[in-house]
Amino acid sequence: MRPVLLISLFLPYYCLAQFNLSGVVESPDGPTAYANVILSNPDGQFLQGTISDTTGGFAFTVATGTYQLTVTHLNYAKSIQVVTLSKDTILSAIFLGHQAAELSSVEVVATRPTIRRELDKTVVNIENSLLAQTGNVLESINVVPGLVLRNGQINMLGRSAVRIAIDGRLLELTGDALSGFLESLSASDIKEIEVISNPSARYAAAGNSGIVNFITRRLRQNAWSNQLAATYNQALYGWGTLNNNFNYQKNKVSLLVNGTYRGGNQYFLQIVGPKYSERPQRIESRQNRQLNSFSSRVQFDYRPATNTTLGLQYLGAFFHPRQTDDLHTTISDADNRPISFLQANDVRFDQDGANASYNVYVDQKLDTLGRRITLNLDLLDYRLNSENEVFSEIFDPNFNRIGTDFANLGVAANDIDNLSARLDVVHPFPTFHFEYGGQASSSKTDYALDNFALQTGSPISDGQRSGTFQFQEKIQAIYFNGRKSLGEYWQLQFGLRAEFTQTEGIATEAGEPLPVYRTNYGKLFPTLYLRYAKDDNQIFSLNFGRRINRPSYHQLNPARTFLSGQSSQRGNPFLLPSYAYNFELNHTFRSKLSTTLTFRRLQNAFSFLFDLDDATQQQTITYKNLFSENGASLMSSYNFEVTPWWHGRGLIFYNYSFSQKLDPAETIQLNNGSEWYASLNQQFHLNTDRTISAEVNFWYNSAYNTNIYRLGEAHQLDLTLQFRSLLPGMTLSIGGYDLFNASPRTASSTINGVEHDFVAFPSNRFFRLSLAYRFGNEEVNPRQRRFGNEEIRGRSN
Repeated sequence: MRPVLLISLFLPYYCLAQFNLSGVVESPDGPTAYANVILSNPDGQFLQGTISDTTGGFAFTVATGTYQLTVTHLNYAKSIQVVTLSKDTILSAIFLGHQAAELSSVEVVATRPTIRRELDKTVVNIENSLLAQTGNVLESINVVPGLVLRNGQINMLGRSAVRIAIDGRLLELTGDALSGFLESLSASDIKEIEVISNPSARYAAAGNSGIVNFITRRLRQNAWSNQLAATYNQALYGWGTLNNNFNYQKNKVSLLVNGTYRGGNQYFLQIVGPKYSERPQRIESRQNRQLNSFSSRVQFDYRPATNTTLGLQYLGAFFHPRQTDDLHTTISDADNRPISFLQANDVRFDQDGANASYNVYVDQKLDTLGRRITLNLDLLDYRLNSENEVFSEIFDPNFNRIGTDFANLGVAANDIDNLSARLDVVHPFPTFHFEYGGQASSSKTDYALDNFALQTGSPISDGQRSGTFQFQEKIQAIYFNGRKSLGEYWQLQFGLRAEFTQTEGIATEAGEPLPVYRTNYGKLFPTLYLRYAKDDNQIFSLNFGRRINRPSYHQLNPARTFLSGQSSQRGNPFLLPSYAYNFELNHTFRSKLSTTLTFRRLQNAFSFLFDLDDATQQQTITYKNLFSENGASLMSSYNFEVTPWWHGRGLIFYNYSFSQKLDPAETIQLNNGSEWYASLNQQFHLNTDRTISAEVNFWYNSAYNTNIYRLGEAHQLDLTLQFRSLLPGMTLSIGGYDLFNASPRTASSTINGVEHDFVAFPSNRFFRLSLAYRFGNEEVNPRQRRFGNEEIRGRSN
């Protein structure tokens, strides 16, 4: 009886023993993140749930017994298996195949969802978009809901100051340097675009509007391919690109080599109208911009062991654009009658520059539970030399020459260096996914501007108009991020990032030192995400985040660049950072209808403005901390399929904002108001083989007020036609963009009591012809390559 008694005593404790159950989820595209992993009893009653991490790993801690393990993912077929647990168990890889359909004598064509909503971002697949795939990376955002291209910069609707990343790595370029870099990259190399309106604590907190992350195409396993593409655009002038993309992957080695050349001419018209009380002006600038750039991308990955990946990446560009400008200024009296003219023909602006970004990374997987460490080292080297020559003459109302108005040659040299080191640790627990890490970066800018007077015909150094600027910024950051399933339907993610910033700016003007600009501060940036999804039909998510927008070096640079005798531009070395608080509530229905309600608060905001002096009739383009802003917006997008050959997406957006001056004595006029925006994108397959397709894209933006500006309405219509049946591997695309030339918008502001009007007409209306030819050995099934910093963007395939 004693053995029976002992067994009866210890049996309950044995039954309650806790063991670890872990595994990895995989698919045809490799390790699969964000798969739902559900543990149930044999009758199907829910016990525990989690989601796979960025390596596909998951883990539970449960008592001994028999369980049903169910793994689901939006893009793949479901997996169900029975697991009997009596010890710590590591399952064989759970493979999710593609969703299958059996239809008699019907070919089933599966496509990845165009848009999917994840816990902390929206992912847009652009591989099948004709408009996105025939241009450059900057233009590809035109088909992404919620993103707009304004003045060559990417903006989120209702916000500004977007940060840009390539494969999860933030680019340290800003302004024209960033636009030029994105224009030099071909959109055909982009697979997806991630819109991260409230980035998690893993990302740097910089930028009021979050991050737009461009995900490049993956390499295929044991295969090679090469694509050669040429694109020609015709507006008033013509320009084009030539791109070659080579991919190679075999065994432990992956290699990607890409090169893009961009050349030709673009026409650009600007009309500026400062309405001074006594002598209002109208300035017309007609520019011929000569493009000349070459960009390249080289990426090399090597896996010396199963759990170790070493990687190198180079992103670089060489550019030598030239611009000639005919500048005509009409000066009128109070009754708007011309009293004189200023004419500057062949104003010359030459640039010669290069930027290079280097990345070295090590990705070490520690165990089968998904623990890993990733180390990234990044270096940015940016060089730009420029010359700006202006020779302006003054004429009477009958256009008789009176004399020289302004003659100046500006020679500038700008060097930017950035060094960054980042360590990320993924540390999952049985019921909780945890990650943490840190980053340190140092940026240094050296800028020198020399102005020369040209009145005598020979350059004479003008020390009173020359200056220098040295700026250094150091940032250290630590963060943690946690994610947990709360039952079968709920997911929670929260994080906290601490950033410490030190800056120093030293400038001289006219040979004299200016006051030294220094800051030293530390800030906390919390993030929170909550998601409820009972099934794929109804998904609710809520998120909150705090962010910072630090002034860039050119916004701080006080050196004055002269555009004409009446206009110049300079930065403000005493700009302070602004802070944004963003709150979003989203509902997604059947992956088709997505509605987002957003509230935001922007503190200590700084803005670009035309600072006008009515007495001297001079305008200075500069930056100031001017206002705080509150706003609310509602955006809804819908993916529809009318027929199997006709599908598309519609979007409508409403925004209201109001602002308050930081200084009541500031002589600016703030404008509160609302904004409407709507877009409709449609794709048509014109034959049964789907080798001939068409795409129509239209958007409309109402007139609206925002802070110091009043903006006019604008709209745009684009048409594209694509042929994939000419020759094997060859694709031909033709298209017309902004067919009614209606995308330029007017802008006006009132500063120091002077109203200022502005409108720009870039080469937005153009026609495009694109030809691409792909060849190589791609007979094997694709598989995702391992790439550094994949955890940063938390990819889901």
